[in-house]
Amino acid sequence: MRNEIKIPINRDFRLHFDQWKDFDTKIFRHHKDRYINSIYYDDDDFITAKNNLSGISERRKYRIRWYGEDQNNFRYEVKLKKNNFGKKIYLNSEKSFNNMDLFSFKNKIFERKENNFFLSYIDNFNLKPKLKINYLRSYFLYNEKIRITYDKNINYNLVEITGINDAQPLDLRVAQTKRILTALFKHLTLI
Repeated sequence: MRNEIKIPINRDFRLHFDQWKDFDTKIFRHHKDRYINSIYYDDDDFITAKNNLSGISERRKYRIRWYGEDQNNFRYEVKLKKNNFGKKIYLNSEKSFNNMDLFSFKNKIFERKENNFFLSYIDNFNLKPKLKINYLRSYFLYNEKIRITYDKNINYNLVEITGINDAQPLDLRVAQTKRILTALFKHLTLI
């Protein structure tokens, strides 16, 4: 598992971040910027969302994720968290998502023997799509040890109301004005 620290920041902080990344010789772009799209799954009682918001130290998030506009090239992900440590378990998909039962026993991909490993990480099969989120992510590497991501242009949409492709905008103005800075690293030895 890797250590993961997420920091919501105001839009105005961008100038400080840009100055730091442009003038510190230990930081460089690790990957070109790209749009990330995710659909988060939860049950009707929003158990995973409640666990996240209440700070339960051991929790899971279920999502499908794709990069750019290519919805046909998505993957299933279970994000495991224990305190600040996180790990992603994923399974690549072989088709587009035309139905909503992707994290369910109805999904034929889970019938294959080679995909059984993924089933062991799903502890709830009453999951339905709830929230679609997309944002522009910048990738940096600091001192060749700490991966830093900077997320901006964050958009939230409800999925359940009209389906995955025609999600209704969710009014979260406060969240949309924030940016997310994330530091990811394995155990570091302090000097």
